[in-house]
Amino acid sequence: VSIPWHYPVKVIETMGRDAGWLAASSALGKRHDNDPPHIILMPEHVFKADNFLKQVEAVYRSIGYVIVVASEAVRDEKGQPLGTAGETGEDAFQHPLLTGAAQHLVELVIQHLNLRARFEKPGDLQRMSSTCISRTDQDEAYLVGQAAIQALLQGESDKMVTLVRHTEPGYYCSTGLVELAKIANAQQLMPAHYLNENKTMVTQAFYDYALPLIGPSLPDHAKLEKTKVQL
Repeated sequence: VSIPWHYPVKVIETMGRDAGWLAASSALGKRHDNDPPHIILMPEHVFKADNFLKQVEAVYRSIGYVIVVASEAVRDEKGQPLGTAGETGEDAFQHPLLTGAAQHLVELVIQHLNLRARFEKPGDLQRMSSTCISRTDQDEAYLVGQAAIQALLQGESDKMVTLVRHTEPGYYCSTGLVELAKIANAQQLMPAHYLNENKTMVTQAFYDYALPLIGPSLPDHAKLEKTKVQL
């Protein structure tokens, strides 16, 4: 209850150099409009500082705190990632390693809105937090492993196992194979209809696509009514 008063604006930075799938998935835990995250920023769409600051201020005035989720390489109007000034080297594909967008966003909020703000970077937890694995992930990982072994036994090489989602009612995937050359260093961007008009929150179409991927519903968390007690 007290955390929003210490840092009313929190920016959480996710992986996602060119595509905002992971940032968008943060909305899957929302139960009500006022639940966080309140703003999601993705690299597919141009970041405009003025619009961002107006949204932050509006949410803060409405509910008293703001949670922003931003992909690491959100880009400005010149096409440059917000963290470009802090490049720290290159990855295996010669992409620049960035300090990320979160620090830049926090500095904007502090300088222009005079609000206390801080950022968090989950880091490797995004890759390896196995305690949070969904049953769907677990089952499909096993399915992909089986398909990979079968492909090897059949003499396949330089291929990647894919999950092919079927259109029948309910959620179901089978496996396929695709050449690695078509996958390496390529991107699958978020379709435009998965985002609202402001490009800062997902639509029902995204929920319809993504919710089956995490299996059963996420647990409901208790919410305090903040009733004042008179002594």
